[in-house]
Amino acid sequence: SPSNKLDVASANETTFAANYKGLVITARLTGTDAYNSGTAGSGWLFSGKYNNAGNYTSLAGIGGLKENSTDGNYAGALTFFTRTNGQGAGASERMRILSSGYVGMGITNPGERLDVAGALRVQSTGPKIRLYDTDHDTHSILMDLSGGNFRFYKYTGSTGAGSSEVFR
Repeated sequence: SPSNKLDVASANETTFAANYKGLVITARLTGTDAYNSGTAGSGWLFSGKYNNAGNYTSLAGIGGLKENSTDGNYAGALTFFTRTNGQGAGASERMRILSSGYVGMGITNPGERLDVAGALRVQSTGPKIRLYDTDHDTHSILMDLSGGNFRFYKYTGSTGAGSSEVFR
């Protein structure tokens, strides 16, 4: 018997398993808008009660959409929406993952693997950010904020063997 109001159980769809490692399909949503409508795709809308009268409203959503209006081009994006209080009936897109793998936060057309519109916060007990060149450890820069210090290190060797503090 179902454990939730909607409980989908079936063998996973594995038709694309050879091409899409890690993708198993148990449920499918299919939108019927025209391929060139600008809204081709489908998604989930999450709703809930928002007042003591028991009224419902939309709160957030996840969508899968066709990225373009070109006939025969099936590049798709995954979008994430949330709604702020007082926003009215709409929700705002907060994050998008393009077919290229580029991720945009606060931006709908990211131009890099991670494209953030606005401030970025990294929080940790010893926050560090390391930027690598495509040759990994051979060329990189480390920003180290641990111990109340602010330091930049330049790495020019494997696993930091050629590291040098640039400034603090």
